[in-house]
Amino acid sequence: MCKKTNETRLERIQEIASKQIGSVRSVSLKLKGVLWICTLKMQLGEHFEQIAVSDEDPTEAVRGTKNRLKKIIKRYGAV
Repeated sequence: MCKKTNETRLERIQEIASKQIGSVRSVSLKLKGVLWICTLKMQLGEHFEQIAVSDEDPTEAVRGTKNRLKKIIKRYGAV
């Protein structure tokens, strides 16, 4: 079993979002000051949606974005 990296987690977020929503513009992880910010940008028809989670640990920021995306999909069926 291979060890998960933030890169594979970001790819998985993009896969989930594109499968459930359709149009994914970008998934990114950036360091701003002392916080890591993981951002998922999507376009649903005319509307532009963004999910962003910040944390001091980059892995937790990525996990938080994935969990928030899953929660939104479960609750609403789409963004």
